Amino acid sequence: MAVHIIFRSGGLIISMFLGWLIAKKRYNVTQIFSVILVTIGVVFTTLSASPQRSPRSPEQYASPSAYMTGISILTLALIFSGFLGLVQDWTYSKHGRPAPPTSPSNPSNLKPKEWESPAWQESMFYLHFLGLPMFFSVRSDLVAQISTVNAGPRIPIPIPIPLPVSLKGHVGFAIPAAYIPLLLNTLTQLLCVAGVHRLTTRVSALAVTLVLVVRKAVSLVISVIGVGIVGTQKGVSSEVDQVMMWSGAAMVLAGTIAYSIGSRGKMDPKKKSE
Repeated sequence: MAVHIIFRSGGLIISMFLGWLIAKKRYNVTQIFSVILVTIGVVFTTLSASPQRSPRSPEQYASPSAYMTGISILTLALIFSGFLGLVQDWTYSKHGRPAPPTSPSNPSNLKPKEWESPAWQESMFYLHFLGLPMFFSVRSDLVAQISTVNAGPRIPIPIPIPLPVSLKGHVGFAIPAAYIPLLLNTLTQLLCVAGVHRLTTRVSALAVTLVLVVRKAVSLVISVIGVGIVGTQKGVSSEVDQVMMWSGAAMVLAGTIAYSIGSRGKMDPKKKSE
């Protein structure tokens, strides 16, 4: 998991490099330094939260070929994600980016809902709908996971209607306990994805990637703090390197602020920059 998070945090550098190489964008020193600082901060935060590995037998280690295959897939995913960000940036700038309320293309007598483009909703739909056939290759795993969830503990759901005393213990139904956190996770993911796609129509691809990396770092810190509190209550000591974690969090915060400051002066649309 640590390797995966560290690789995903490298998307900032990939997005900046592809933007410079393909879209001919120009970045100032502050922006470049900010991206590097945020990336290092996420790496520090991830490594601080990585549990210490216990000695394992040689059979438990992944083979070098399997490890390199995973690294290659993550690298390709980063590159393709960077290309996708550039394509989305170009598409929204040409067809779907809503005009500011004070721009000539948006008369002042129109409300935001009348001039705001719904292109981000179409993008969100097609990105998820076209990806559904890929789950066919892992259908057996999905069936096994659903069977495991259904076989787990169940929570009784009472029926909110008055019943005779003799029927109260016999009328009702129960659902697997895992369905509740699964439902909450689905709803929060929906809000997150919708927010990301809406944000894509307003800012550059690099800025969207920065927001996602910062969100990942904040989520990791909150998870570490929550696990630490629960572990303290149960008398279990935490293995998190607090100095490294908070140093990484400070780097992420400083890099985010520096990027905002470095991008503030680039408001001229004639400049090919972020």
